[in-house]
Formats: sequence, C-alpha cells, structure tokens
Amino acid sequence: MARTPNSPERDALRREVEGNVLAEVERAGLDGISVRGLARRFAGRGTSEKTVTRWIDVVLKSGRAGQHLALKARAAADTRAALPDPAASLADDVRAALPVLVSPSDIACHGGVIDAIGYIRHCIHVALRVIEHAQAPGGGVRMAKTMLAASEHLRRCLETSARISETMRNIGELEAFHKRIIEEIAKESPPTAERIMARLSILAQEHGA
Repeated sequence: MARTPNSPERDALRREVEGNVLAEVERAGLDGISVRGLARRFAGRGTSEKTVTRWIDVVLKSGRAGQHLALKARAAADTRAALPDPAASLADDVRAALPVLVSPSDIACHGGVIDAIGYIRHCIHVALRVIEHAQAPGGGVRMAKTMLAASEHLRRCLETSARISETMRNIGELEAFHKRIIEEIAKESPPTAERIMARLSILAQEHGA
C-alpha cells in the first residue's frame, strides 16, 4: 500500500507537479498539454493519480499557465529590446524555428537528397554533345533524327531550368515577406511577436522539423 506522504513531502510534490505543468506549457503550448500523460509521470510517488490530476487542472484552469507564458514572452521581449535591431533579430529567430524549405534544386530520393540542378546541367551537356556528334564536319546535318531528338531534349532541360529558377525566386520573395511581417509585429508588440515565435516553434516540432 502506498505510503501517505507527510505535509512537507506533499507540498514539495505538488510544487514539482506545478513546475512540470509550466515547463510542458512552454514546450507544447496550452492546447498541447496531456493531463493524463503528466499525471502518470508521478505514479508511485505516494499520491494518487486523481490528486495529481486535480493539481494539474488547478494550474491550467486558474489562468496561471497562461500568465506564465505571457511573462515568459514579456521577459524575452525585454531581453531582445537590448539588441541593436530587436525586430530583425526576432524575425531571424522565427525563420530559424520554422522547418527548412526544401529547395527546388533538391529532390528527395531514397531518404537522401539529389542535386536536381546538377543533373539538369549534365543532361544539357549530353544534349549539346549529341547535337555536335549529329553535325557533319562542314556544319551540315549528318544525323537529322538524332539532332532533332537531342534538340528537343535540350529544349525540355532549358524549360525545366527556367521553371526551377522562377520557383526559387518566388520562395525567396515569400521568405522575405514573412520576415517583414514578423518585424512589423515585433515593432508594434514585442511580446505578441515572442508568443508567435513560441507557437511556430511548437508547430515546427509537431511536424518533425
């Protein structure tokens, strides 16, 4: 039978539970808390799961957890305010917290990454060599079908390269736009921007970034 802890032990355990709740709120956000999962961490510590669950609910429903997050955001904003450009610093941190965008120049394959642009360059080089081979010494056409096929292959490679370049440019513009948004939010309300960063970090973790 589990031993009933005395008052100092019980108070210490409750403080430990509350500390775990606040730490979990920082990590997963208010909506990401698993009350049952938290309570099970303290199984066999001399207090019933029902009691631990009640302690957790008190922290969450009293508004203490939300206040804790707000204070953390305010403290982070105050610390960042000492930097030369707080808004730009926050925007950079937000970008770092988000999942890395896969460049169109890379293709995921068999768990690795293949340099797509490098392969396209190789294909272009091969097409040019075939075209050269299909030409007659005097500049005429020696192998018409081969030259036409190689020319079409070259055209497709150039078309693909143009699409990749356009996509990469669009991604760069989108990243710059996101950075400007965060900078403007940080100028208006640094704590709000810090909370956005915390939530984006949680989302990135949930998506395996």
